[in-house]
Amino acid sequence: MIQDVLLLIGERLALSTINTLEMLGVLLLPVVFACIPLHLLRRFAQETVGRVFGWGGVVAFGLIGTLVHEFSHLAPLVLTGHQIERIALFEPHQAEGILGYVIYRRDESSLLQQIGGVLSSYAPLVGGAVALFTLTRLFYPGFALHPSAAPDLPLFDLDIAFSPARYLSFLEDLAHYIIAIVRDLAAQIDFADWHTWLYGYVAFSISQNLSPSQIDIASSWAPAGLILIFLILLNAVVLFFSDVSVELLALLAKPIAVLVGLLYFALALAGVGALVALGLGLIGGLFRTTAA
Repeated sequence: MIQDVLLLIGERLALSTINTLEMLGVLLLPVVFACIPLHLLRRFAQETVGRVFGWGGVVAFGLIGTLVHEFSHLAPLVLTGHQIERIALFEPHQAEGILGYVIYRRDESSLLQQIGGVLSSYAPLVGGAVALFTLTRLFYPGFALHPSAAPDLPLFDLDIAFSPARYLSFLEDLAHYIIAIVRDLAAQIDFADWHTWLYGYVAFSISQNLSPSQIDIASSWAPAGLILIFLILLNAVVLFFSDVSVELLALLAKPIAVLVGLLYFALALAGVGALVALGLGLIGGLFRTTAA
């Protein structure tokens, strides 16, 4: 009897684990496809600026982006009841290589605060993307972006996860989407107008600071693991009564599509920013060579 009960519990937990991971894959894989290159482009641009202009250049180009970054960290913490001990929206420290920080304390027994901590770690991605989109709409009202048209991965399963051909098709669609964004935005820009240069500075600053730092990522693993365990256990209980995964995915599909669209828009601008940083690096290298 006890053995049968334990076997049933084990089967339910296994089914719940697979079901939960499938749903998370459906929702988060397109987000991951945006976040990884965003992180890499941010590092490249920031390191190039530091190499060309030194710490002063990092500070000058990081001002606006750091304000957006740190406020994005702060918002989920406040909303989930964390104790904020100190806020520095912009306080450069060259020795540590940081431009700002938020120090907080959380109740480890609070699931809400565990969720808030994870959201805070990755909030700069969303905050930066929203800031870039809002900035663009303010400077160029004629620019139209349709986030829900962003390419999306199909339902996640093992066949798709290990199908390079499907991912290559997705990346091709993504490249076309990003090129269309850059082309449509370029059609709105007038380089003789000083607003263009102001827009370029602010957008470059935000794109340099819209991904989580290594500390942010490292601090999110433990609470993210606890949240995953909670979701698996909750889903195991729900599956005793009904499989609501299809309805849940349908409910979340639209907001996730909008989020992904904004992240891909940010990816397009971050790509342009990385090209600008590359150009600055090449020019700086030529000057150094000439001076030598």
